[in-house]
Amino acid sequence: PEFPTYYMRVRAVNSANTDTGTMSESSNVIELCLGTERVPDDPTGLREIAEQATTTSVYIKWDESPPTTCDGITWYELSYTMDKNFSLNVTNITANNTHYNLTGLVEDATYYITLVAVNAVGKSQSVILFNGDKHVNNTDPTLTVAAILTVFVVSIVITVSIVTAVLLWIRRRRNLKDNLQSRQVATDLPHINTETQRSENNDETHIYS
Repeated sequence: PEFPTYYMRVRAVNSANTDTGTMSESSNVIELCLGTERVPDDPTGLREIAEQATTTSVYIKWDESPPTTCDGITWYELSYTMDKNFSLNVTNITANNTHYNLTGLVEDATYYITLVAVNAVGKSQSVILFNGDKHVNNTDPTLTVAAILTVFVVSIVITVSIVTAVLLWIRRRRNLKDNLQSRQVATDLPHINTETQRSENNDETHIYS
């Protein structure tokens, strides 16, 4: 382990009586932890449990931070506010485990939540959870993939709809053009027949003359 713990105790022995094994009573047990202690690593896995959320509460969880001191993590500090800059109306909470239920929130509001791990040496960097429109910066990868697939499918559906509409418009334009041409031919045909008949009559009159 990174921080092994050893337990020690001491007994005094009289050098004049070593052969008889005479020893004093044992001292108190001393606990000795070895390792280089440092501030905690940044917390990971900060997320909202949507199934346990209500209109005025958010249930959040995170992964347990690994020990970076002999005593491990002392506690976690949660801060939340509706101010993105964390300068107004910030509420601070101390948690001794890896979950917390934030209650008494304003309905339909956006909240910014930070989490810090604390030990005997100091504090970690904070990580941020964005709640309100249910966007979480440390979200489950499967949710991210599902969201991407949803956007992809919706894009395909929209593209197909647009292409279909354009093709229908082109087909209608062609049909309209064909109908106009057909009507024009039908209109010009009697006129052509009349002119042809007149020409034939003139030719007959010329012949008889």
